[in-house]
Amino acid sequence: MKNFIKISLAVLLLTSVCFSVSANDAKAKEQAVYELFEAQGMQLQMNRIIATMVQSQINANPQLKPYRMDLLRFYMSVASYDVLKKDLAQLYMKYFSLSEIQEITKFYRSPVGQKMREKSADILIEANKLSQKRLEAALPEFVQEMRKKGKF
Repeated sequence: MKNFIKISLAVLLLTSVCFSVSANDAKAKEQAVYELFEAQGMQLQMNRIIATMVQSQINANPQLKPYRMDLLRFYMSVASYDVLKKDLAQLYMKYFSLSEIQEITKFYRSPVGQKMREKSADILIEANKLSQKRLEAALPEFVQEMRKKGKF
């Protein structure tokens, strides 16, 4: 019986030590992700993307122009960096190891990484515009096809 108690205590101690190490590792990884976000300039990038999304909505629906600030407030309340950063951190922690996160951060702190940081939002915005143009150009053909099939 004494051996059972000793073994049980040893297992309990090891489990708590492992849990403590795991929690510390997770905290270190989370901190590394936030450092990566800073190196990426993620907050600024997300704000630029939100502003562009709102402007795209207004361009597509000019009647929304008087509501620009309301749209911005809405988008910021549900999709800003401050709202999403913990969820985004969890995603990065899910897909990257601590050492990978540290390497990516090193890259973003390098001159080439800084250029990538500066140009990423512009590239995403231009890619979005390209996609939008192609979709708009292809939409009439799609609508015509759906009408032929009796779906519209």
